[in-house]
Amino acid sequence: MPPTGPLATTISAAATRRAVRAVLDGGAVRSLCQPIASLSTGDVLGYEALSRPEAPAPLDNPQEFLAAASACNLLEQVDHSWRVAAVSRFGPVIGHEQMLFLNCTPSALTSGLLSPSSFQGLVRRHGLQPERVVLEITEEQAIEDFGQMRRVVGAFRACGFLFAIDDAGAGASSLQSIVELRPDFIKLDRWLARDIEFDRGRRSMVEAICTFARQ
Repeated sequence: MPPTGPLATTISAAATRRAVRAVLDGGAVRSLCQPIASLSTGDVLGYEALSRPEAPAPLDNPQEFLAAASACNLLEQVDHSWRVAAVSRFGPVIGHEQMLFLNCTPSALTSGLLSPSSFQGLVRRHGLQPERVVLEITEEQAIEDFGQMRRVVGAFRACGFLFAIDDAGAGASSLQSIVELRPDFIKLDRWLARDIEFDRGRRSMVEAICTFARQ
């Protein structure tokens, strides 16, 4: 009979940690990308890097894998390793005028794993200038200390990096993040743009965000 109760939970947690650790230690991740285009010209302005772990289901789903990594206290390490993999994969091949957008959890920025100077050296070694690298602060985690985050963002900006707020409108603190961090790009969550042509409330919210961004 298979174990049940607390023992089963312990075994399951141990197995999950081994699976996450195997992906992390083996670099078992596929780096993909999707284009970001201008609505007015159709030109491709850059690419957003996407990471897909090579792990057994359900951990082959990125969100499931990241949730498992967080439960194992390995989220910052996974986040960092995926970002490094994306830079090494796409840095040498994207156009010189195009940007590379990289997802970044708030805790990854504040943990110290990603220092501005070392990351600056990394992107340059792979053919990128920091001014063409956009760190997208994701909304899965709440920013607990905006004072600390402003200092960290300022240090990265001093090295040339740009910032975006990802999925703005989805998280509880996304509007505060926009005001506090003054990102170079604001990426709206899809629910805010869905059926916007029929929804005056959505249009008003997007117009307000656009007005703020232009100021």
